[in-house]
Amino acid sequence: MLHTLRDRLTGDVAAHFAAQLPDLLRGAYYDGWDPSTVPVKYDREGCVYRSVQEVKVTAEGVPRIAPVVTGVVREHVSPGHLEAAQERLPHDIQAILLQPTG
Repeated sequence: MLHTLRDRLTGDVAAHFAAQLPDLLRGAYYDGWDPSTVPVKYDREGCVYRSVQEVKVTAEGVPRIAPVVTGVVREHVSPGHLEAAQERLPHDIQAILLQPTG
């Protein structure tokens, strides 16, 4: 899920966001990153497909898992930092990341 977010952002925004992450999450975030290929433009379906490939979950599982990952990241970055990165995403992708976890 972190790679799906990272690859949709511009290189500068992705790097600025990564600077806020703790070392372990930052390592996972940067794993396999090629900044010369970003941002990758994709819509909601593309976001789900990329997450299925990356996380190895079903398409139905993505809306349940994405907000959990978002919540963990939110606990480790400065207030508002995650939201600033998410604002750069299309609304349909933001909706996946911000689904209620109840």
